[in-house]
Amino acid sequence: MKALVLLILLISFSLQLNSQKLKINQAEQYFKEYRFAESTPIYKELIFKDKISVGKYENVYRHSIVSADKSHDYIFLYDVLNQFSQSDKFNFDDAFYFFQISLHLGKYEKAKEILNSSIVLNSDNPKKKLLTNYQGGNFIDELRKDTLGYEINKSIFNSGIGDFNPIYHPNGIVFTSARDIVLLKSKYDNSSYLNLYLFSKDSSVHELQIPGTKKHQGTACYDSINKIWYYSKNFRAKKSDTLISTGIFIYDEKTQIETPFTFNIEEFFTAQPSLSKDLQTLWFSSDRVGGYGKSDIWYSVKIGQNWSTPVNAGNIINTSEEEMFPYCKQNLLYFSSNGHPGLGGLDIFSAELGNQNSLKNLGANLNSNSDDFSLILDETDKVGLYSSNRENFIDNIYSFKIKTLVFLMKGKFQSPNVSFADIQKVPLYIKESGVIFDTLYPDSILSVEFYGEKEKQYEFAVNDEKYLPITEYYSTVGKTFSDTTYKVFELITKVLDADFFVYDSLTNLPLANSNLNLRNSTNGISETYASDQNGHIHSKLIRNNDFEYISKFDGYEYKSSFFSSRTKDNEVKVLIPMSKIPVVVEPPLEVGAFIPMQSLSFEFNKWNLDKESKLELNRIADLLLSTPNMKVEFNSHTDARGSAAYNLNLSKKRTEMAVTYLKSRGVKSENIEGKWFGETELLNDCKDGVVCTPEEHKENRRTEIKIVSID
Repeated sequence: MKALVLLILLISFSLQLNSQKLKINQAEQYFKEYRFAESTPIYKELIFKDKISVGKYENVYRHSIVSADKSHDYIFLYDVLNQFSQSDKFNFDDAFYFFQISLHLGKYEKAKEILNSSIVLNSDNPKKKLLTNYQGGNFIDELRKDTLGYEINKSIFNSGIGDFNPIYHPNGIVFTSARDIVLLKSKYDNSSYLNLYLFSKDSSVHELQIPGTKKHQGTACYDSINKIWYYSKNFRAKKSDTLISTGIFIYDEKTQIETPFTFNIEEFFTAQPSLSKDLQTLWFSSDRVGGYGKSDIWYSVKIGQNWSTPVNAGNIINTSEEEMFPYCKQNLLYFSSNGHPGLGGLDIFSAELGNQNSLKNLGANLNSNSDDFSLILDETDKVGLYSSNRENFIDNIYSFKIKTLVFLMKGKFQSPNVSFADIQKVPLYIKESGVIFDTLYPDSILSVEFYGEKEKQYEFAVNDEKYLPITEYYSTVGKTFSDTTYKVFELITKVLDADFFVYDSLTNLPLANSNLNLRNSTNGISETYASDQNGHIHSKLIRNNDFEYISKFDGYEYKSSFFSSRTKDNEVKVLIPMSKIPVVVEPPLEVGAFIPMQSLSFEFNKWNLDKESKLELNRIADLLLSTPNMKVEFNSHTDARGSAAYNLNLSKKRTEMAVTYLKSRGVKSENIEGKWFGETELLNDCKDGVVCTPEEHKENRRTEIKIVSID
């Protein structure tokens, strides 16, 4: 029998290996074809469900990291890097990337841990200088304090799918979007292809009618004087399984002619054009040869009707990482970077042209741990627009205003079963140091707003007799930037209605005057009810408790079961079908007889009682309590699988578990004695060395209650 079990395990292991191999091949094929939205879920299953090892599948781990990044699954990306960091395959470049992702997710303590790890401190990698600028994490803390203070609002024309790169236009605001009105999708992350849209002054949004492409089109700037567009769009892919590069294209509205930027290179990324105010300098981002890293800021100067050979903006601005989305205003170049020290992802920086010591991170809360980019300013230089994916890694366009710090808590009341009118009557108490100093009530849309002061800790409390208590906390201690915190106050009633329906299981007719004992398993309180002429019983139950009921009716077998009030609904309904007692001849209760019972259900190698076993023991407990002069033995037996000593101990545990449960139901210790026999009293020939079916083994795995005396 043990050989058979070993064979089954070997077959199962072989099937598992084959399944893993198929999944790895499929994921790697998707990866090769840049179908990252499809490869990422498979990598996730391989690493965290199948638990493939880093040592054997290093390339799979590395490909999963790239795939997660391209499909924007940053939580999975972090988890893989975290696991990867515990292997001997983890190197400085991995640590550098792990640091960036930790920042991007706002996991600042993990980022500091990486900065101070031996793999960073002992490295001679050139990129170590970028990490050294963080001063072991102190720069992050200082940056979060060093802020001008910004008022930030999400623009009303966001689609919730991906909107970014706003520019001012004579007719409104032009921006790039992946909204779903475009039918074509990217195979990399299943997003819609990018296009340019205009948010008009009449608040309407429509797609701009300029030469399109079957691929992405966006990140534009506009010469409103000469009515000329400069925008990025993809080149046609040479093969279906290759990555698509991007170039800058120029479209003249007057002639309706589109021409490519002279210095596009199809093998490289050239995008995000931005014109200087005098229209004589074209700024853009590119990863072309001659740069410092992944993508740099470049510029080209207008000479007559042509553009000069692009010039790199230099190593004061550019790093070995990504610098993107340039915008020049009043001799200040604004751009985004994840190479200069920041809060995470792309941060927005400014640098005065010609001044090597003017580089500045614009600080929190304009910047966040996520990507913040494509900033523009109006004529006052105090108000502008920019993009960020700080909400669920989805790009949105925000307006901002430089101003004093504001701490705002926006609360929303909700309840699935309570009316608006009743919710508006519920007070929200605001406490400081445990003392109530203000009370708010939900408005017509069930919202509340509270403006906090600096360096304060607040407690918001709902203490209404009808609902479960709610406590939320809000702190401004240590905050040096404006923020808005959103909280939800969900009202749930303290009690709910319970309706029981008792009926004949064969005829479905109601059973009037049936007895129902309802016991609260959480607090031990019991109540007894009788059903009405419709077999109905109504009760009020405390929410979030567990219950057991026993239903009795003359001539019917009693019905016992469990249920819970752990629900947000306002009522629970319990159907109780009752079965008539079959005519059977019960054996006499005499010394030496066994009390009839269904065998308790123990899984192989287990001794826990399931719900069905507890219900059977409830019936035995009722019998023993109704016959207080009877003493019994509770005997437990096992099958022969396993050693004799182990089986004896297993049967002991099962006996003790059952006896303890019977005592918890009121059976006195002197009325019940537990015994255990292990595999010593088999009912068939299924002993060690004999091959038997699971059913034959189950026959030996039994429990019995023997009457030893009746006084």
